[in-house]
Amino acid sequence: MIDKIVEMLNGREYLDEVTPETRRLAKENNIVIVYNRSDDLMIFDGVIQDEVGCYEGGVAFINSNGLFSPEDDFICPACEDCKYIQEERNKCKIIWAKWCVSNVSWSYLTDIPHKTFDIMEDGEIYCRGIVFSLDDLGEEEK
Repeated sequence: MIDKIVEMLNGREYLDEVTPETRRLAKENNIVIVYNRSDDLMIFDGVIQDEVGCYEGGVAFINSNGLFSPEDDFICPACEDCKYIQEERNKCKIIWAKWCVSNVSWSYLTDIPHKTFDIMEDGEIYCRGIVFSLDDLGEEEK
């Protein structure tokens, strides 16, 4: 299914990246689509619907439950250096958003098994996105 979704995404235009049909197939098959918008947003689509700020590059932490972002769930002044949060974050896979590498505005680096697709803008590659299965991240420890 990943290959089919990549085929549906490859060559689409910036701001018209994911069709409702592509999103539906990704959700039904536990697949994540990652691409960038503007100069500062890493977009997660498909089974995960979220975004991560990444001005001039950035990083997202992800596990089998989705994006790891404890700041979204609670505010604790001591948590910035909390060893428990850092231990959980260290269990996550990392996706690095890379700005302006190899003549592409956005590309990604990760050790998650994935396939790539190209988003176009004015006839040139704007973003080399990635598609992967959330199943490849394994089960979260209980």
